[in-house]
Amino acid sequence: MDTIIAEGKRKRRHYVMQYPDGKGNVYRFGKGDQYAGLYWFNSYNRYQVYRGYYLDTGTIYTKKTELGDTPIGKEITYTKEGKVESIIDYEVDFSTPLEEIVALCREKFNLDLEYKVPANPSEIEFKRVIYKEHSDCPKAYILSFSSKEEKEDNKKRFIVIKDGTKEIVIDKLINRWEETSVGKDLIKIEEASLSDEEIIKALLFHYK
Repeated sequence: MDTIIAEGKRKRRHYVMQYPDGKGNVYRFGKGDQYAGLYWFNSYNRYQVYRGYYLDTGTIYTKKTELGDTPIGKEITYTKEGKVESIIDYEVDFSTPLEEIVALCREKFNLDLEYKVPANPSEIEFKRVIYKEHSDCPKAYILSFSSKEEKEDNKKRFIVIKDGTKEIVIDKLINRWEETSVGKDLIKIEEASLSDEEIIKALLFHYK
């Protein structure tokens, strides 16, 4: 951290100290009662790397990587003695490699999940979900985003890609302030009460 502080310009973001290094990299440092955390991310891509440390010993507590807000790879937690305590494998439940979904989005939707490019729409949200109660599409990749014009009109595009087959089961532009017809049904879309995931789930249950 001393090198980062010396080379970068320190900025306070809420209760977190932020250190840009002038090369597109940003280091965000925060501290709680028991742990200290360091996020590293780049101004040009959407990957984030996190390392957590025990305050009293300085040894690593946990490490993980995210694409946007989506955990990827493995999250590993350690004891103070440096032994592995737990491992969460975020890839184990999904059969389609993440890089294939990234390539599909570039080809079909001109949407780059990895890099922040000028052509990208705003507020890209990307998640992998498991809908155990929906046998037709139990595992899926879900995306939601708006262009500048769509955002001004309170509209948002929702896409659901089925795991395994990579079938695009939903691709709809929704006006979040009005009732939207889906097949023979009406889904009440209210900004204040429904999250993106709930909207996608409602659409998914009505597809076909």
